Order: sequence, then structure tokens, then C-alpha cells
Amino acid sequence: MQEVDQATLAKIVTDFRSESFVARLTATVRNRGFEQEQAEIAAVRAQISGVDSLIEKFLGLVSEMSEPRALLRKVEALERDRAKLEKDLARAEREMREAQIVADISDRTIRAMLDDMVTEIENFEREPLKDFLRSHLARVTLDPQSLTLRLNYEIPLFRGDKLASPGGFEPPYSP
Repeated sequence: MQEVDQATLAKIVTDFRSESFVARLTATVRNRGFEQEQAEIAAVRAQISGVDSLIEKFLGLVSEMSEPRALLRKVEALERDRAKLEKDLARAEREMREAQIVADISDRTIRAMLDDMVTEIENFEREPLKDFLRSHLARVTLDPQSLTLRLNYEIPLFRGDKLASPGGFEPPYSP
């Protein structure tokens, strides 16, 4: 099994240093759509609008009630919900801006990032290396019949955002 581990690490290092891998990874980042972030921002804005409508409606009823304390508590709870939604909106908008910045990334930046990862791979002890690989490989498929190994990368760029592999790889390995 140690030979498979060594072959896997060697292939990862080879991939990370490959110009074609860098080019495909850069293209993947640049072609990434922002539909998910845009949908999240729209959903949060819609929730804020709904809460605003409720607050306005309840405040209109306060003047008509003889005992408005319960309704005012409800308005206070809605105001707290609205404040939380405002924070969620600010976070989603910040993540959208970050994603747009990353979309302008260059081959040189990707290459530097991958070179740093290779250095980490070469310097890690066994347990930290396992953690590193778990966070950068979406799937590893070994086929003992054809003696192939398929690596699907999931490389985090920032705050949990991950890039899918720019293509699976099936390098031969020595058992």
C-alpha cells in the first residue's frame, strides 16, 4: 500500500507542477458562474423585504390596540431577525465580491498557490498530510484491474469555496 501512497503523492505533485493543470484550473476559476451567490443575495433581500412588511403592518396596528405590548414584543423580535438578515446579506455580498476577485485570477497566481501546496506536501508528517489531502481531494478512485488511479481535486481558494478538479486523471501506478 505504501507504493500506492507514494504514487498518489507523486502524481499530485506532478499535476500541481503541470502547466496544463494550471491552465485548466485557471480556466475553471474564471468560468465559474456566480448564480449561487446571486440567488443567496436575492433570497436574503426578499426575506428582509418580508420582515419589513410585517414590521410596518404591526406598527400600523399598534395605534389601534388598547394593549399593544405583545405586538411591540413581536416587532422587537422581527427587528432582531432583520438585523441578523442584514448581517447575512453583508456576508453574502462580501463573498460575492471575493468570488469576483478570484475570477480574475492569473495562471501565475494559481501556479504560486500550487507551488506552495507542493512545498506543504513535501514537508508534512503523515497525519497532517492526510488532513491536507482530505481537504484537497474530492475523490480518489483506485482500479486494481487496470492499475489506474483517478484523482478528483477540490482545492479551497477562500472561506470554504472549492474548485472542482479541472479534469480527472488516470495515471498508472505500480502496485
